[in-house]
Amino acid sequence: MKQQDKRGGGFRLLKIAVQFTQLGLSLVIPLLLCLLAAGWLQRRFQLGNWILLVGLGLGLGAMGVTFYRFVRGILNDTKPKK
Repeated sequence: MKQQDKRGGGFRLLKIAVQFTQLGLSLVIPLLLCLLAAGWLQRRFQLGNWILLVGLGLGLGAMGVTFYRFVRGILNDTKPKK
């Protein structure tokens, strides 16, 4: 019997909770950083509000890539091993 099998369902549940916590932070932090950087650029160089839209777009793009990698990792973990 494998070591992981001895741990039971509690370990699996904890692993899932940690993964979703990591996903939440990985989705929010890049968006906030991009918006903060865009706000700083706007104030520093007197740029218009369009720079906030650029920051929002970059942040949403980073969120999409992070979510794609997360789903791909989950799907790879659930594949039956040969």
